[in-house]
Amino acid sequence: MGPVGIVSGSGIDLSPLLEGAGERRAFSSFPGLSAACLAGHGRRFLSGLCGNREIILQCGRFHCYEGLPYEEVVRPVDVLYELGVRT
Repeated sequence: MGPVGIVSGSGIDLSPLLEGAGERRAFSSFPGLSAACLAGHGRRFLSGLCGNREIILQCGRFHCYEGLPYEEVVRPVDVLYELGVRT
């Protein structure tokens, strides 16, 4: 069973739900993900456990109103899939 992905806006800090927080990776460390950022909006992926399930938490999102093309807006979900997330 692969990790569970959770997409969270930057204003909702779900990181306290993760036990043994593992890797923290900035969006910009993945091909095709822009480093563009709104002030105060950290965009990163966190991994850890919640109970006995591996979780990959997407902290922050891209939005069309930022002037980004659709492909860039949805790219973080593609990255979750590449990391093994199916739920």
